[in-house]
Amino acid sequence: MFTPTPASTELFAEICDRRGIEPSVMFEIMCRHFAVKEFLFGLQDNMPFGKYKGLRIEDIIRADPAYIRWLCGESDKFDLSKAAWEFLLDFFPIKEDVSTDH
Repeated sequence: MFTPTPASTELFAEICDRRGIEPSVMFEIMCRHFAVKEFLFGLQDNMPFGKYKGLRIEDIIRADPAYIRWLCGESDKFDLSKAAWEFLLDFFPIKEDVSTDH
């Protein structure tokens, strides 16, 4: 069972806030996602398989961030370290307040 640490709770809150995702929805996704992962890859690690085999994770994120995001959701054997997740998130837009109230 996943037991949140203070660091994971802080990261969880930041992701929800930055992406405009309801915490209950994000919690369900994260519990399913992290419960089955076998390996965590950092930015300097090399991709062990797939179309980018042998390339550094950081370089793949720079070239094709959508691929890494997809892979994290699809593979039971691939996930990113906290630093790599934070780097990846920088490649996707943050939901901004678009209210028209002035």
